Amino acid sequence: MFINPFTNGRTFTLINTDLRIVCGNALSSALANNDGVYRIRHSRTIADRVQIAAEASAAAVAVRSHNVEFLQALTKVRVNDTQIAAFTQSMFKHGENSNRRVLDRVDIFNGLVEIGMGSDLKGVRGTAYGLYQAAIEFADHHIAVRGNGQNQLNSALSGSIAIFKNKATKLISEFVA
Repeated sequence: MFINPFTNGRTFTLINTDLRIVCGNALSSALANNDGVYRIRHSRTIADRVQIAAEASAAAVAVRSHNVEFLQALTKVRVNDTQIAAFTQSMFKHGENSNRRVLDRVDIFNGLVEIGMGSDLKGVRGTAYGLYQAAIEFADHHIAVRGNGQNQLNSALSGSIAIFKNKATKLISEFVA
């Protein structure tokens, strides 16, 4: 959705949304639940900046479309206990001689596979999607990061949380290959 006031000094706005805007309520919902908002001050160079924003928006839509296809494919793949155990082994490298901390993390993860957020929804439990959801929930809520919220963000973008999620995504994508 584009909002263009055509007035110098005012803000041009590009909003990524799946909603069809037909009224004020839909506009409010789109503004509250969007995948990205680009605001550009209206000036002589607005055309160049709008082009950059449009390209960024198109890239975001392409990534979102790819992600939706990937997640939908995961819902169609059933996983059994042996596959879940192999996934857990690959992620946590645990065994009989593992320390209590590692075994606790494995127990937490296995609990999330069974009763994590959304696992009670139809088409989640027992699927590769359910396994993926458990991995993401574990990464976001059970990987401890020292320090403040900025450290948590940095870890999510390029640290231990990101590494865990990337490894999990790679392993789970093998189920749909």
